[in-house]
Amino acid sequence: MGDLIAFGRVIRLNGTVEGDFIAAGQAIVIEGQVTDAARIAGQVLKIVDGATIGGDVISAGFSLEMTRDTSIGGDLWYGGY
Repeated sequence: MGDLIAFGRVIRLNGTVEGDFIAAGQAIVIEGQVTDAARIAGQVLKIVDGATIGGDVISAGFSLEMTRDTSIGGDLWYGGY
């Protein structure tokens, strides 16, 4: 079990993180699974079909897009512009 910390222009998570996912960039796309919390910041934030986050989502950005098939096990916190 471990956390993933990522910084970059476009960050796309399509695998499994067994821990926290912490990311900052222009675009963050979560397509996979995070077993604990996701802390993301960027201009465009997307959590797409089939994505699973076991804990809280703490996010800040210009936009946050989610679909109906997204699963969040904790709270969703979003600060937007």
